[in-house]
Amino acid sequence: MSFDALVTRCPLCNGRFRYRLRHRGKWVKCPYCLIAVRVPVAPLSDAVNQPFPDGQVTWQSECQNAVACLVKLLCAAKRKATPCSVIELVRQLPRSNEDLEELCSADTLLVRCLDDILDDRELIGEAKEFGRFLKRIAAMPPARMELLEASVVGALTGAGLSE
Repeated sequence: MSFDALVTRCPLCNGRFRYRLRHRGKWVKCPYCLIAVRVPVAPLSDAVNQPFPDGQVTWQSECQNAVACLVKLLCAAKRKATPCSVIELVRQLPRSNEDLEELCSADTLLVRCLDDILDDRELIGEAKEFGRFLKRIAAMPPARMELLEASVVGALTGAGLSE
């Protein structure tokens, strides 16, 4: 690969791979797990791309993982995974453990999707995986959760994908 190559990470398998400058902002396949990955428009600065002090993945990966998990939920529930539906789900995520406990009583897209996958015995693995995701989200500090929501919603609307 020539000198115009940059490096990014896959949000699903966390594999590092190179991409050419001409692919910025476009979708490419991860060479390791073959999912579609959106190549960053600009390389992230070292400060933004550093892991959080608690050793978690980079902020970009955190946001991508949240979106990937919500898209998997929509697909498992046999619903259309549009940017608008992802934004709606992000806004419905629990903000605390109390919100997580009250989640079942709400009539939201999030609860309807969960009900759809819980009704299908073949999707119990996905339901458990999403349950772990919800617990991790509910345990986030409120400021970090607000930043996650703002980052995901801002990225999808700023890219013109929410229409």
